[in-house]
Amino acid sequence: MLTQPLNAEPGDYGSIIELTEACFPRDKELGGMVPRWGHCFRKDRIRNSLVIRDGEDVVSHVGCIDQTIMVGTGTFRLCGVSSVATRPDHRGRGLMTKLLNESIGFMKEEGFVLSDLGGDRTRYRRFGWEKAGRTCRFIITPRSLSSGPDPGNYDVRELTDTSMELSETMDLHNSSRFGLFRDSELHDILLHRSGKITLMAWKQGGLDAYAVANIDNEKSVGIDEVGGGAGGVISIIRQLLKDRAETVSIHLPPRHPLTGPIRTVSSGWSIDTLRMLRILDLHGLLRDFSNQIGSRIAGLFPGADIELSLGIEGEDRAISISVDSAGIETSEGELRGATVLSGQDMVLLLFGVCSPDIYSGIPREFSAILPLDFYLWKNEGV
Repeated sequence: MLTQPLNAEPGDYGSIIELTEACFPRDKELGGMVPRWGHCFRKDRIRNSLVIRDGEDVVSHVGCIDQTIMVGTGTFRLCGVSSVATRPDHRGRGLMTKLLNESIGFMKEEGFVLSDLGGDRTRYRRFGWEKAGRTCRFIITPRSLSSGPDPGNYDVRELTDTSMELSETMDLHNSSRFGLFRDSELHDILLHRSGKITLMAWKQGGLDAYAVANIDNEKSVGIDEVGGGAGGVISIIRQLLKDRAETVSIHLPPRHPLTGPIRTVSSGWSIDTLRMLRILDLHGLLRDFSNQIGSRIAGLFPGADIELSLGIEGEDRAISISVDSAGIETSEGELRGATVLSGQDMVLLLFGVCSPDIYSGIPREFSAILPLDFYLWKNEGV
């Protein structure tokens, strides 16, 4: 007998793994869901999975992954939707619709301001998610690499799992202020995902850079996360081209300090959407991004005194952002007079790749500072 959607219990862990490996056989063939996606299947956080059971067996599952994202000097809570799966003999009954709708309520109750997932836009857009965010992809070949400056001599070697190496690579990551803020357990999991290797570049006895490389494709290696200096990262790329691949691709945040040096040694590049996003708490989201908004406006429009009021269709309150010489404030107010958009259009306004000018009522000052920026490394995606 089928249950209603409910939070998973520790005893469901094995059944969840069995279900997801049946629904994602490629991951099972390449080593298994836990070795490849360990950050999505942490036993101590299993209650964040929502499930439907048939008797004792989990037959439908949605994982809600608690992610703390670094933005400038602050952070915000992003909930990643992962391992959306229904057993084949239970499909066509609306189980996934029930779970996704339940997950939205769960994420709001838990205090997340934004949700992200990877997947088909047509399938998930009707639940409120939309493709947004920005990531830059660079392609590097031996020829393009040779056209750039010589980074010098670095000692490039694989991570050997000493506590010192894990600590130093984590420090490089957290100090960059891009991606997830990590504790040692999460960092350890992410640097040991099956199908990837972690390389480090040392110079004069000190760690200069590290990179996590996806080696599933023998001819083209993808660098899914980096930390540290340009010389060390380019030395790692040089080693990968020498030992493993014909080309290397690397994804970077648009405002990352490495985008300039990496572009110099690239044969080509493109900008793509980062993830599918859904706003859960507009007030909390704008509050958490207020430092980024305020600093951009102060830089472009010193002394500006402006206000923007935004609302999401179906909600009964608008959120106002006020910027003046005293700083920036966010507050709730009436919808009347606000720019009211669908949830998907609000995602596109705040994080999309299109010009904000396509929406009426947006002050030029806000139009100039959008889109807002945050980042998830491919290695951190759920």
